[in-house]
Amino acid sequence: MTVSPQHFGVDRMQPNAGYVRTLWLLREPDVLAVMEPERVSMTVSPAGLLARVGAVVTRLQPPSRTATFAEPTQSDRAGTMYLPSLQLSLPRPPAELDRYLTDHQAVRWVVFWLDYNGQGWVAGDAGNGLRLTIGRQQSETALINLQLSGKNWHPAWRLATTDLATLFPVVDFDYSFDLSFNS
Repeated sequence: MTVSPQHFGVDRMQPNAGYVRTLWLLREPDVLAVMEPERVSMTVSPAGLLARVGAVVTRLQPPSRTATFAEPTQSDRAGTMYLPSLQLSLPRPPAELDRYLTDHQAVRWVVFWLDYNGQGWVAGDAGNGLRLTIGRQQSETALINLQLSGKNWHPAWRLATTDLATLFPVVDFDYSFDLSFNS
């Protein structure tokens, strides 16, 4: 064969669930780097999301199948711009959440999340986080609506894991120097 066949798409009977299951917020000033993904898998490795020691990671747990992610593009002479946007509603917001959001509304965020397919994603970079927009709704239910949106030169990247212990391990730094080898 003189060609290399490629196949894209979903195999029959393979489940494909949408929506955002859980998301985590990191203040953009606390993010040191979001390393570019490996070219083959287009996935950021577990060591690719670097944050300052002591950074607060805020977990938001929306009701089942209510949080969404969209990423349209804009193209012009300068190239393609990606416009990531996460939208979620949280019912019966407690006073602590109101206070937290009010205190951090002007902060930009790096957001990583897990979808219902079990795939992790990350949007935002050190120096270019997503903006938070807050809205409140009181009709049939009391809700607080959150939107995190931004612009970037690359799409949201796949993230190898959303496990916090794997992403941000506790590692002791060793100042010793040793030339011995174990063989």
